[in-house]
Amino acid sequence: MKQRKDGKGRYATSKLAIVVLLGIWLWNLDRTDAPTRNERPAQAKPAPPSGAPAIKPPSPSTTDARHGHARSGTMTHEFSRYELWESEAAHQLEKQQTSSDGVVSISFLREEFAAMAPDISRHFHFVNGYLEGFSPFPVENVWTPLTILARRKSYELDERLYGGRQEVWQSSQQAYHYTRGDCEDHALLLADWLISMGHDARVVLGTVHGNGHAWVILFRDGREFLLEATSKSPRKRYPLASLLPEYRPAMMFNREHFWVNTQKRPTTDYSGPHWALRSRFTPHP
Repeated sequence: MKQRKDGKGRYATSKLAIVVLLGIWLWNLDRTDAPTRNERPAQAKPAPPSGAPAIKPPSPSTTDARHGHARSGTMTHEFSRYELWESEAAHQLEKQQTSSDGVVSISFLREEFAAMAPDISRHFHFVNGYLEGFSPFPVENVWTPLTILARRKSYELDERLYGGRQEVWQSSQQAYHYTRGDCEDHALLLADWLISMGHDARVVLGTVHGNGHAWVILFRDGREFLLEATSKSPRKRYPLASLLPEYRPAMMFNREHFWVNTQKRPTTDYSGPHWALRSRFTPHP
């Protein structure tokens, strides 16, 4: 996922006559420790560990309601209480004929306060909605989800899975049933599973060595651990985020909240005052 501006950012007027800046952020899928476009993707181990249900995943080219879908909802600006409905934001994107192959950063009063991404069916959803509240099965060890993910799911570029599309997000439940996916698919499943276990886990969007990427940050026992969800050789211990300066976060989210890194210089701190809580996600019934 290589982050870049494509110059197509426009202003869209909401029904409250408030100007919302829709800037296009395309996150290509190159990353340093995952396959590049000229390399063969890493392959997952053939059999899941004991306890994981043996499920044959559907083709990722189709949407199957039995295997989850992103939640629709509303983003509420933390301070002004301005509300942006997903249907309204998606309508503005369609009206402007925005590319469906990118992550869209949405700004209000010149501040980023939400982001949207396209699903398998090319429908945009707020990124928080891709965390469905899904847990494949109960586990007790915090290490288990990453180990199972490494064995069950292989890394594959979206453009190879979806006929040339540069960016397609699987929901957390889809990411479990589909055996292939890229960095955000891995991160969404891992974070949602850890949240279901009662942990404070968040999906982070940023760059690694200049290339757009998604990973998971875990807050536990007063420390911050960085989880590389695409790793197929998980470490025996989660590494401290402070030891991985090559990971440069821009924004992060969980099921309900969306934070933005307001610090311009690189940081390995995921809880300092430079992290601004910009909005809250409320799912629709």
